[in-house]
Amino acid sequence: MTSRKSVTSFLRRRNTVFERGRWIATGIATLIFSLSTPTPVQACSVVRGYFVPTNFELVQIADAIAIVEVDAFVSKFLKWKSDEPGVRFRTVETLKGAPKEIFSGWGRKNKVKRSDPADLSRAHPESYGGPCIRSSFQKGRLYVLFLGADDDTGELTPFGYPFARNNEDVTDVDAFWVRVIKLYLDIQNSSEPMVQ
Repeated sequence: MTSRKSVTSFLRRRNTVFERGRWIATGIATLIFSLSTPTPVQACSVVRGYFVPTNFELVQIADAIAIVEVDAFVSKFLKWKSDEPGVRFRTVETLKGAPKEIFSGWGRKNKVKRSDPADLSRAHPESYGGPCIRSSFQKGRLYVLFLGADDDTGELTPFGYPFARNNEDVTDVDAFWVRVIKLYLDIQNSSEPMVQ
């Protein structure tokens, strides 16, 4: 005959084992759920006090401005000596400065919608997420790129100002954005800075 004490002891041990098992199962389920749940993409962080350059300021501070097309996609953009993908651009028309006929920049091959050609108040939609600059390009399209001289090498590479119109789609060499850039260049070349 089984004593009441041994039955109670058995039930306590059994409940303790089941309780531990339930906690372990709950922990495993939580871990699996947290690892399988997608996390939102984080936008870049800019320094306190950063102001997005206006279109007029971009034209003014650029060492060169070019209408370009994608020449090729490269597996590594060597400027930062990293495994970041890159784009090799071919200059179609120079608007300011002296960009090389062929130069490289950071970016990748990706289908994205074009910039709104009528809205010059906003950068390409891709500029408001991820690295905060336009980074997707396609062959067969034209882009306006603003270039700056590298501090170490002097080589002209595309600007990377967050949320700015650094590199935008254009339909042709006489697109609205191109005409506005040419107007800004005329104003900047014909007026003293305080008059501008």
